[in-house]
Amino acid sequence: MPAALHLVLTLAIVLVNLAALGAVCQRWIADRQAARAAGLLALVLLLFFVEHFVGLGTLAWTWPLTTCAAVALLRRRLLERAFLAQELPFVLPLAWALAWRYAYPDIEPIAEQIPDLYFVSNYAAGERLPPPDLWLPGARFDFYYGLLHYAVALLARWLALEPGYALNLGGAILFGLLGSLAWSIAARFGAPRAARALVVSAAVAGGTGLAPLLPALYPADGLKQIWAGVRFIGMYDREAAPALARRLFAASPRSGAGGEPPELPLETPGYLLHLGDVHPPLGGFALLLLALALIAGLHKPQQADDPRALALALGASASAAWAVNAWVFPLHVLLVSGWALYRRLAGLPAHGAWLALGALAAAALLVPFLNYFTAQAPATAVTLTAAHDLTPWRQGLLIWWPALWLAALSLTLGPRLSLARWSALGVLALWLLAEAITIDDYNDGRYQRFNTVLKWWSWLYLGALVWLAAINLGAQRSWRRWAAAVPLAASAMYLAPLATYWAQTPRPHAGRLQGDGWLRAEASQRALLEWLRTAPRGVVLESVQSGAYAPTAALALFAGQPSALGWPAHVAQWRASHLVRARAESARRLYRGELPDAADWLDALSISYVVWRSEDTATYGGDALARLRAQLQGRYAWVSMDSDAPSAAGVFVRASARRSSGRQDPH
Repeated sequence: MPAALHLVLTLAIVLVNLAALGAVCQRWIADRQAARAAGLLALVLLLFFVEHFVGLGTLAWTWPLTTCAAVALLRRRLLERAFLAQELPFVLPLAWALAWRYAYPDIEPIAEQIPDLYFVSNYAAGERLPPPDLWLPGARFDFYYGLLHYAVALLARWLALEPGYALNLGGAILFGLLGSLAWSIAARFGAPRAARALVVSAAVAGGTGLAPLLPALYPADGLKQIWAGVRFIGMYDREAAPALARRLFAASPRSGAGGEPPELPLETPGYLLHLGDVHPPLGGFALLLLALALIAGLHKPQQADDPRALALALGASASAAWAVNAWVFPLHVLLVSGWALYRRLAGLPAHGAWLALGALAAAALLVPFLNYFTAQAPATAVTLTAAHDLTPWRQGLLIWWPALWLAALSLTLGPRLSLARWSALGVLALWLLAEAITIDDYNDGRYQRFNTVLKWWSWLYLGALVWLAAINLGAQRSWRRWAAAVPLAASAMYLAPLATYWAQTPRPHAGRLQGDGWLRAEASQRALLEWLRTAPRGVVLESVQSGAYAPTAALALFAGQPSALGWPAHVAQWRASHLVRARAESARRLYRGELPDAADWLDALSISYVVWRSEDTATYGGDALARLRAQLQGRYAWVSMDSDAPSAAGVFVRASARRSSGRQDPH
């Protein structure tokens, strides 16, 4: 009950403050959903800039002040039914996402959940940016586009939340923004309320064009349906149950290097909610829908709209993409530039000066970040897509038909130079661009196009679905509105496997929004976590059983301690460093009891705590632990976490970091 009450109060504080922010920004942007998102972007960019000069530390003292100011600003409107009803497009998608995260709150070694927590934790102390790197002590976190995670860390600092709690709550807030912006776009074009709700459902919980076929292709397997709906091409297409489907997909003439089919994923917000990621693509989606909402405002202005403010925010959204999700920065620039070109060709004001001013202002706020980010960013080449990496046409059409349907529908709407036709041509042009070129990163073979497609397709699919549907749903002819509803309804059928998963999957750690329930489930790991939480700050080493997607560094992260080594495969890739791989190999040898001068190696890295889990005993054996204890004797003291099985789990504590408390081994 205390945890539930804390969540309710925290959520009330968030909603009141964001409602007030939206109300303030409505002085320039009439639509509250777009106003709230634009105000939030401006606030985050400003604080991100300031903290590159001075870290602001904890911000928990500010929430009583901001909440009192918000209540004073809104006053009676907080009790008005009309005002509260206008908040529902934000509150309901937020509640949907929060319900999911409340049921499945674990932040564990799946997908990018642990790296997301690491990104947020780097910013959580409020130190001057770039902050110290918790996965490489002595270095700075200066190599990643982390504005989304910085915003989540601001939430943690503002409300005095643990990073894991803030990650789960921040992810739900992000879905509130996605849903409310989709509603805003549809509302600007005059779509009826039911149609707007369908747009929101498709945006926040929908899948690809494969969604209606998933029960037939993968019967009685809700989890496989969820994954196959977005990871179909090259991964699940040949696992379909009907023999005819398997023959059709196996007959594809395309194959990656080595005869393997290229793996071409398209991830939707609904899938990412299930996955538990709060990763840059979600931030890119929010920026995209904000840009489209601002464009809709400029195309369909209300009396209270200031076109200069709309254009200013639109230009700023393009620059912000650098720091939110650099992969889609060129697409976002093409979106804004394409809209400005359309306005010029149509003889309409493009507000070019205000667009440029917004882009330059946001870029200026990002200069301190770009100074180090661009220097650390790996060099990548743009290449033409090889013939064997092109999308198999059968699978491609199954995935993309909703967007293509809406594009075809839009090509028949309005005069030759109409916004609908121009938008449809823009979607088709970007779709072909994503097919024709590939960003040549570290991937190769069947994964050559993986990152390009993952980032570009996902961004384009969501934008096309929401934008083109909104334009057609606002049309006067009913047949056009019904035709636009078809791909939206098909996409929203992705809710079926999500509902099946909800009904069939246990929720053992529901409500533990800190995300550490999976670590606390086992007694010795819970003891290790609590011990590290109260230990003096020091570098922690945990066993490295694989390069990534393992519990490595999880205990340190949840305990708020720096790690000697995070996920070595990720860190080595991000920093292009062979040193990290060498350190990981030394750590493996240490845990096997085979590293000469183990104590000297630990001292050289200033490692205060060496964690030994019960899983390490199972992996390396009790003999390895005995050898390690002999090597570290006199330099590191052993603290057991299990009185019944002293060798099962514990911590080696460096002499200078020894605690007065804890069960210290007398030997």
